[in-house]
Amino acid sequence: MKFSSFLLLGLLVGSSGYAAELCFTMTPQKALEKKCDPVSVSVVGKECSTGKIKENWNATAKYICNGKERKLVVSSRQRDIVAEVNTQESWGSEAYTVGKTQIVLKQGAPPKKAPAPKVAVAPVSAPVTVSPAVAAPTPVEPVSKPAEVAPPVSPVPASKLKFSGLFDFYYAYNLNNPNPTTSTTTARAGDQNTFNTFNYYHDQFALSLAKITVQQATEPFGFRIDLAAGPTAAGVAGSLTDFYNSSFMQAYLSWKLPSGLLIEAGKFATHLGYELIEASDNANYSRSLIFTYGPFWHTGLRASYAWSDKLTTNFYIYNGWNNYYETNRNKALGFQVAYIPRENYQVIVNYIGSREPTTINSVTDDDSRGLWDVIVSGQITPSLKLAMNYDWASELFNGTTRGLKALALYGTWQFQENRSASLRYETFDDSEAIGFGTGTAQKITSVTATLEHKAGDQLKIRAEYRMDSSDKNSFAKINENGSTTQVGTQDLGMVALLLSF
Repeated sequence: MKFSSFLLLGLLVGSSGYAAELCFTMTPQKALEKKCDPVSVSVVGKECSTGKIKENWNATAKYICNGKERKLVVSSRQRDIVAEVNTQESWGSEAYTVGKTQIVLKQGAPPKKAPAPKVAVAPVSAPVTVSPAVAAPTPVEPVSKPAEVAPPVSPVPASKLKFSGLFDFYYAYNLNNPNPTTSTTTARAGDQNTFNTFNYYHDQFALSLAKITVQQATEPFGFRIDLAAGPTAAGVAGSLTDFYNSSFMQAYLSWKLPSGLLIEAGKFATHLGYELIEASDNANYSRSLIFTYGPFWHTGLRASYAWSDKLTTNFYIYNGWNNYYETNRNKALGFQVAYIPRENYQVIVNYIGSREPTTINSVTDDDSRGLWDVIVSGQITPSLKLAMNYDWASELFNGTTRGLKALALYGTWQFQENRSASLRYETFDDSEAIGFGTGTAQKITSVTATLEHKAGDQLKIRAEYRMDSSDKNSFAKINENGSTTQVGTQDLGMVALLLSF
């Protein structure tokens, strides 16, 4: 969700241009009030690309012009950014999704009035660090509830398409020195690092993910396609031979109604969890156990509505978990409630559940499963961010109820402008061997420490140590004589290069 940036908001009304300039990045600031002339203001776009948005946030700048309030509301959810200008009279407005790095507001038609006196607004002062997002949650654009405004008068851009991408390369070493598996068809072919997702391989250089995203802002129609290759894409799909699911990590259409309701249809990353599929958007390189054993993606419909700048709700109807086609005649239903109690703090409650009869046409088979996912995050100081992710799952299978409980705690310390240290601690209680868990009745703990160096705006270099331990001997270890022993711990060291564009 994970880093700090600043918001620069300038308003300049010239004697001949009748234009105000808005330039800002991804951090909310308190309301800014200045006097201005309502007849001489239009909006001119400036690109401000200083980093990546990784979390939910809302920013509001207010102006009092001749006693009337103008409000600029900017909000973001997960990977998408929505900028909206809600104004009156002569203001132009345009709102659209532009990906991870920038917001651009296009120019509205300036009023044909006499020149107004020059008025200047000083830049907003100190930067404020943003609280993180929601998790591997599914990327959903929250929509600010519009005020009563005149129809937009901004010209349509020549091209609304936005492109971005990610290159993820790593090396990992497992102190247990395990042997690879021999599978050549499954996503985890050569899997050696137990309970790890995507960073599968021991003592090997590996391209984990290469991804290109193409998207068009929802005005009122839009779309997003994530084209991907590599073990991460195959791991999300669950198979090296499933071209559709491994190549198209996401593919969906979006439609924003005049009421502000956003409706989307297609294949999405899941809305559950604090962490995301892309390692660059997480504080640690390896993924948590909560992420590993939760759903990765869904196919279906979702709807999002922002009731205010603090409260957003989402509703989901899916074919199931990690599957393109429905495997039975029952849909999975889910919801999300995201609340911002104060600036830089957020509480998110997620749920997904479905009947899962083993016989497709059965009306008496009551097999079912459900998962609750709670995320709390906050920027404690400008350099320290803390977060918590708690999961509780239950499953009814053949008349037997089984459960799972998991907790992950996160802390990130930004000790220099381009350097940070992150720590993750987890407990994963699968002692009842739930069907979508580890497959063994066990309790696992995991500790992960990560150092990150940012070499410019695009490249992240990470060094990571991870220790997993179980109350069962779940990890294979190759001894010096070549024999294999099952042990209760696993130690991993990793170095990763993450290039975003």
